[in-house]
Amino acid sequence: MRCAITTESTVEANGAKLTTSANDIVRPIHPQRMRVTLHPCDYEVWLDGCAAEAFELLKPYASDEMDIVKSGAGEKSDTSL
Repeated sequence: MRCAITTESTVEANGAKLTTSANDIVRPIHPQRMRVTLHPCDYEVWLDGCAAEAFELLKPYASDEMDIVKSGAGEKSDTSL
């Protein structure tokens, strides 16, 4: 992530969202794609591995390791937000 200092002396964060094909649990909500989510055991490869190793991580997250907490217009997935 890059940070840019604006003329008003505020910090603006810039970044990218990587997407991949939707997995079975996300497909009913968004049939085409989902954000890439890394499993914690893959953090080191993502940060310190070569480009080919990082590219292999750009795949749908395992459906059996995810839960949809809430869905629908105006809903948040965490009620503490």
